[in-house]
Amino acid sequence: MDGPAVDNSTEPFLRFWEKTQDGLTSSVSLSREDLHLLAAQASRRLVESLGGCMQKEQGNYSVSQLAENHTEQRQQKQGKQQTRAGAGTEGIEGQTTNRTGLLKPLRGVCIAHYMTKNRVEEVILRLAAKASGYIPVTINWDADGIDRILYKIESTHCQAVIVDEEVPVACLNRLAEAAQGRFKVLSAKALCFQSHDNLPVPEKQSCENARSMQDCDLRTLSGGKSECTPSKEEREDNVSLVVFTSGTTGRPKGAILTNKNMETSCLALRQLLDLRDDTPLTLVIVNPLHHVNSSVMLELALRSRRAKVHLVSRYTTSFWRLLADVAEEEAAASGRPERSAVPKRDFRLLTPLVSRHIDFLRELVDTNRLTGVSVHRLAHALKPKEVVLLLGSAPVGLTTVQTFLRLLGKLPAIRFGSTETCLQVMGTPFSLTNDEMMRALERGWNHIFQGRPQKGFYIGRPHPPLTEVEIVKSTDPSNAHYMVRCEAGEPGLLVCRGKNCMRGYTASAETSRDLFSSDGWYLGLGDVCFFLRPVENDGQVDGDEEQEERREDEKENRDEREEKETGEKEEKETGEKEKESRLDAGRARHLDYYWVTRSADVVIKGGANYSCAQISDDIKNCLLRLYEGKLAKTQISVATISMKIQSEHEDSCCVTVELTRRPGLGEEQDKQQETEREADAWHALISDINDNFLSRVRKDSSLLPKASVPDYIRIGKIPTNFKGLPDSSALKKSFAELLKNDD
Repeated sequence: MDGPAVDNSTEPFLRFWEKTQDGLTSSVSLSREDLHLLAAQASRRLVESLGGCMQKEQGNYSVSQLAENHTEQRQQKQGKQQTRAGAGTEGIEGQTTNRTGLLKPLRGVCIAHYMTKNRVEEVILRLAAKASGYIPVTINWDADGIDRILYKIESTHCQAVIVDEEVPVACLNRLAEAAQGRFKVLSAKALCFQSHDNLPVPEKQSCENARSMQDCDLRTLSGGKSECTPSKEEREDNVSLVVFTSGTTGRPKGAILTNKNMETSCLALRQLLDLRDDTPLTLVIVNPLHHVNSSVMLELALRSRRAKVHLVSRYTTSFWRLLADVAEEEAAASGRPERSAVPKRDFRLLTPLVSRHIDFLRELVDTNRLTGVSVHRLAHALKPKEVVLLLGSAPVGLTTVQTFLRLLGKLPAIRFGSTETCLQVMGTPFSLTNDEMMRALERGWNHIFQGRPQKGFYIGRPHPPLTEVEIVKSTDPSNAHYMVRCEAGEPGLLVCRGKNCMRGYTASAETSRDLFSSDGWYLGLGDVCFFLRPVENDGQVDGDEEQEERREDEKENRDEREEKETGEKEEKETGEKEKESRLDAGRARHLDYYWVTRSADVVIKGGANYSCAQISDDIKNCLLRLYEGKLAKTQISVATISMKIQSEHEDSCCVTVELTRRPGLGEEQDKQQETEREADAWHALISDINDNFLSRVRKDSSLLPKASVPDYIRIGKIPTNFKGLPDSSALKKSFAELLKNDD
């Protein structure tokens, strides 16, 4: 260790950047001590505002019941009994409150956070939740209309909703109408920003509770000794947060995330970043705090002694100037010489982004609209390996990688996970060089399985022993291939196991299916993936080691089956399972994993699964060949969905093709240059595709692989969701209307 951990409770910890007409402006800078005092104040005011609601019996809450059911089912499957100490009332957490009610007066009470952007108040309230025991329920300010907001409040039985000053008046009126004695509408500003001088003793106690949880460094969490230890009231199974899924495939579901889930994801990120206790960590958070992404990043900072946070209210063009400024400051503080990429002292600057941010940067540079910083300065500032641009949420494709290399001269780090897995399942190791990372990416893009292209997007490796992953043929217990492992390169369903996995969902009609296997694997990811062994230095895959590991796994499986059949003792069964788990973790540690598609994005024919993304690529390439010289790649977009139309067992392949006229021309220029003949030719082209494409590919097997031949085709607009991805529900509705009209 380079030096002792620094207790920087009075040093600047949180710097807030407000989006204004002049760009990003720093408006608030707070130390940990400031935040704790404000959190204690907010905690007391919440208790006063809610009156006696914390004393109401919470056993009837559907959230509580569902959380308990999930926990009991998982523990019963693993041959364990759930124990309950004491006879107090239970909330969403399933924890007793009789002895801790004084310290945690709002334990188990759900309170919704409805902000319109990232705010300091959100950080204060997250700490206040730790101090008082209430459970924050996130509201998605980017996507949630008032009806969905009310659904989230009501489905989690929130006692209150905390709003900021920019919530639209119409929404406030609807909230007030719906409240009517059922919940309270409270002001975030009034709770957090009034004078906090001369705190009374109860508030100081709340402050100490918050500090004991959040200031603790991760030596405690990883099993080492530390001078501060979390109290019993902060047991790992207590609920930390309810975060709703995006709801792009149906009504959003509330994932119940515990303190242990948060802790595990923080430890996984530390492993991903190769972060030591004494390593200074700076986070630049621009993603919304209502997502699990920024929630875990904030938790990581709060749990790390040598961390500080730059919180950005919303993304704007000047974000890139801010990022360059912060990167240069951190490099200078590390003692890095002016023209050297090697720092004298280790540090980490972490910026979680999504691929769309990189698209914005490319557009700014290509249109000469990047202001406040040159692309050369930005690339130089972000060059050190210690500056980590972490991409996740969507696959990182060739275009994004090319943009990184062209503009920044480096590759991104990649992470993979979901709301239900508390963000982090796997990621690309910090130790990989640019060349190693590029080889891993290219192997996925160029992968071929059983003679057919099977493109995959690199998502890294798991974090043993914190997270485990497997690729299996089926997650349906009634299927003969249930939980059967796939071979290297074979697409299958991704499952994961670890204490990062949520406890369960809040009450919903969509939560009845079993989310966990009997041995703790989470089955609900819904992602099709494959794994490959890393390429050795000579460019060859070490097949002997893979075969040996497979033989060891098969032997362990045979031994376990034999012991079950002969009635071996439960203790030995448990020991063998733990041994197998360790072997699996060791095997997975050096495997590279690739994302293919969502399991919902497959067409099932003849018992085989065919990727919708691959079908779309095949059809796009076929159109380019058939209409060479008439269509360019940028003019064609294809979306494929599966629908059960002709059979209740087999899927029909339904393809929408969106054609864009004359690429690269603006609207006015297009109108000026387009002649009547060109317009007629364009309409004739669309008619030809609509009338003849299907018959051509069905007659000529050389045009398309059999699995990619559509059953139905539609020429028209591809509807998208708020993430910019094809909206499956809207596409199915369009096809239903099309088929109805054909009848």
